Amino acid sequence: MSNHRINKTIRVPKVILSIIWIPILLHSCANPKKAIEKGHYLNAMNYASKGIRIGKDIAQNEHYLQEATKALVAETLEKYEQEKSPEVRNWKRSRSKLYTVLNQIGENNIKMEGRISESYDKLCEVKQELDLQIVNYYYDEGERLLQKSIATGETALAREAYREFLSSETEGAELFYGNLDNLKEECIRHGSIIVDSPRNVRLASVFLQRMNEENPVADCSVSYNASWVDIDETSVKSVETKTKEIKVGQNSVTDTSGLVTYTDIMEEIEGYKNITTITYTASQDLNFYVTANTDQCFLRNRTVTLVETEECTVIKYTGDKRVFITTVDEDCNSFFIKNALERDLDGQLGQNLFIN
Repeated sequence: MSNHRINKTIRVPKVILSIIWIPILLHSCANPKKAIEKGHYLNAMNYASKGIRIGKDIAQNEHYLQEATKALVAETLEKYEQEKSPEVRNWKRSRSKLYTVLNQIGENNIKMEGRISESYDKLCEVKQELDLQIVNYYYDEGERLLQKSIATGETALAREAYREFLSSETEGAELFYGNLDNLKEECIRHGSIIVDSPRNVRLASVFLQRMNEENPVADCSVSYNASWVDIDETSVKSVETKTKEIKVGQNSVTDTSGLVTYTDIMEEIEGYKNITTITYTASQDLNFYVTANTDQCFLRNRTVTLVETEECTVIKYTGDKRVFITTVDEDCNSFFIKNALERDLDGQLGQNLFIN
């Protein structure tokens, strides 16, 4: 009888162990109670709502859903209180964070048919208060500047007020105030200046009004001139080389039996495709000159540079042209191109004759 021991230990392959371990992990990770204990409140909400949807431990999962949502709201509000700041940019940052959490709770609330509406409404109320706080920051500053402009006659203050009202509007002021349009119109009335300019110069700002019978005194006088058109040429050259073997003759060899064998005589030829890419750049300066007739004129001298470009390719074949299928040279009509560029600049000139 043999004295050898038999090792009955069964070695389970690592792959099988992994397969067994994964469901265990998933089960533990998808446990809403454990997720709450670890402070993973959003995960707990998702696990609980999934359990409710598939009909698993509905009463218990509803309890965990409520508990996780309340904890998430409490955590969010605690961070919000800790991050409070007198600066409006920080208010906007806090609002963005609140909005993210609100969306997460809202998605679960829809899936759960309103089971966590109370927590959602609580956080939504805080977010709306912050919305109003941000709106009022710009709205109140706009009102302050407008009243100061009316009292002092400083048109610049009314223009600043207009920008504040626009910011307030961007933040949703129409949800809280119904008089924004009236306030902006009042800003325009008190912030506008009168401009004396050529008729073809467009006044692109709401605060610029052209001198007329009703406005006979100009705060600013504007004139302009356009420089000569300057056209520059730059070129980039390249060469494409192509080779080809062609038959130039035959050799004949006669053997002892009288049989003649012919061999082609080949010669390699080489041709060149010379490519020159020319870029034409036309430029013109449009100069505005402003004369301030009163201290309310906020316009300044400025120069606008108009630019138009066009490319053209010149192709010349040299060397042995038999290597190419097409050997027609291509050229540029520089006179036509330059005239076209000048016409394009004329079109730009009309588009840029504005002050703002």
